[in-house]
Amino acid sequence: RLAAEMELCEDIRRRLDEAATNLNLQGSWGGPLSAKQQDMRRNMQQREAERSERLLQESTHCEGVPAFSSRERVHYWRSAAMGGSLAAINYYVMGRPFRPENTLADLDALRQFQHEAATIAERGVASGDIQTTIALAEAYSPLSRRRSLLSQAVSPNASKSLALWLQTQSLLDQPPPGGRPQGHLFASGITELEKTMDAATLRLAREQASAYRREAPTPALVTTPRSGNTMASGGPEVLQREFCSR
Repeated sequence: RLAAEMELCEDIRRRLDEAATNLNLQGSWGGPLSAKQQDMRRNMQQREAERSERLLQESTHCEGVPAFSSRERVHYWRSAAMGGSLAAINYYVMGRPFRPENTLADLDALRQFQHEAATIAERGVASGDIQTTIALAEAYSPLSRRRSLLSQAVSPNASKSLALWLQTQSLLDQPPPGGRPQGHLFASGITELEKTMDAATLRLAREQASAYRREAPTPALVTTPRSGNTMASGGPEVLQREFCSR
């Protein structure tokens, strides 16, 4: 929860800086404007001012919270992931604590991530976390076009990828009350992956998928006060905070 609170406050600071920059740019427009352009300018300034006011209200939550380093951010997310928090496991193995602008400062932490990210992700898989299972399946897939941080920490492995995709299907076919099974969303990708494998590798993958199902027969239960698909004004950082109870 501490990591998520720190993340929230940094996100609010970033958005306040962006809002201030936008207001300054709008105030520096030069040259004569037509009546229509003046109306557009006033409307844009009004929207930006309202956005800034909402951000200022949100920022009261972070009063007295000091700025923190990228090293601290990664440390807290990693500690929470190592402690078994599913929200932290997913956040960490997806590489979200790392920022491009801090790459050199985070080199030691990135090396650590390279050595342990797959093992930490497997803990999320063993707990039935769907998002982490998908992330690890994509990382191992030799057909994936995404070069996520997690994919850079593992070597392509069709057998492991297929086993994880089959586990994903199994979990998604067990929706919460009122939901619809969604395992079919990955059916075509699974078929394409199977075409690249021989009979022995397919058998190994299905055996591993069965092992995953025994270990995590149902999806991890996620409780959050959010209703429907409404996203908080703070975006995913606020949503992440709501998933973290400790």
